[in-house]
Amino acid sequence: MLKHIINNVWGFDLNPLAVQTARVNILIAISDLLDNNKGTDIEIPILLADAVYSPARNPKKMN
Repeated sequence: MLKHIINNVWGFDLNPLAVQTARVNILIAISDLLDNNKGTDIEIPILLADAVYSPARNPKKMN
């Protein structure tokens, strides 16, 4: 269940405080799952980013 949530719930915002708040809220929401999965490394996929500006069409094909 924890892997499913981490792989499917994500987000981004321009405001650093909003990003931190969202990360903390996710941690609070999944805290009981973390107790049952001790030793599991997770990364909260909430990023500081802009939906409008993209630095490259395909970042993997940058020349």
